[in-house]
Amino acid sequence: MSLIHDNTIKSYSIDFENEMLTIETRYEDSGVHEKTSIVFRGYLMHVFYSEMKGSIIFDIAECPIDIFSKKNYEVLARLREHDCPIISEHIHDLINRPKASRFKVFSISSVLGLYGWVVAEQMEINTNT
Repeated sequence: MSLIHDNTIKSYSIDFENEMLTIETRYEDSGVHEKTSIVFRGYLMHVFYSEMKGSIIFDIAECPIDIFSKKNYEVLARLREHDCPIISEHIHDLINRPKASRFKVFSISSVLGLYGWVVAEQMEINTNT
């Protein structure tokens, strides 16, 4: 019944060719055992902090662009300076013309460990019990 809340992150991987970032998680409590894949399709980029074994997800939510850009201004400024023109163009559109951008920002909050954000077109959650 968790979906992703209190799931432990087992791994994450990036498939650059198919523009996909996948986070594999597990939830075990009171006889409930779930394996969940969180898939970001149309992946552009991500920034994760506090990556460590035993990381536990609190929530993943779409983040309003204005809040995202204010909280991450310095990070985004560095990315625009050092990344390839394609990523810089998409970040510019995301911040300055959010309705014109095909990308969304997904904010990952944690109970413990890994947190950050993913820029992608969509997110899907696939659970197996």
